[in-house]
Amino acid sequence: AEAGANSLFFLPYLNGERFSNAPNSRAQFFGLTSRHGLAELHRSILEGVAFSVRPRLEALQGSAGRPERFVASSGGAKSRLWLEIKASLYNTPYVVPEELECGVVGAAILMAHATGKFADLRSASSHMVRLGEQINPNPAWCELYDRMMPIYSDLYHVSQQFYDRLDQL
Repeated sequence: AEAGANSLFFLPYLNGERFSNAPNSRAQFFGLTSRHGLAELHRSILEGVAFSVRPRLEALQGSAGRPERFVASSGGAKSRLWLEIKASLYNTPYVVPEELECGVVGAAILMAHATGKFADLRSASSHMVRLGEQINPNPAWCELYDRMMPIYSDLYHVSQQFYDRLDQL
């Protein structure tokens, strides 16, 4: 499916919204028509999760500024489409480490430092962490996602009143 999933939106709150005052939020597709197939449903789910994170990232950036890149790890690093969507929605490159299981590498770094093989964690990290491919934002997707974000935000906020009403049934 193409970027934007043919104007299909997904709000990914299957278990409520954990980062706001809306624990009763629900998941929903918006804009679903007979033109949409499994590819659009799949892509809208990926995009919906990424849309839900974007306001949190923007809030975290605050005075600290924008990160130069994100490092993907574990299962989240195995799908190029997923990384391309996030890189484009956040307009920030993603780097994929050669070893996807970063927890294992982190444990090895700590062990190497603790046993005296490296004087500090920075030098242990520089010897043990190898970064691979960088996934850059797609400018056309960035522009589309910037136009979609206000719609996603409006859907999220307007839906809250319905979640409250559903809770009363």
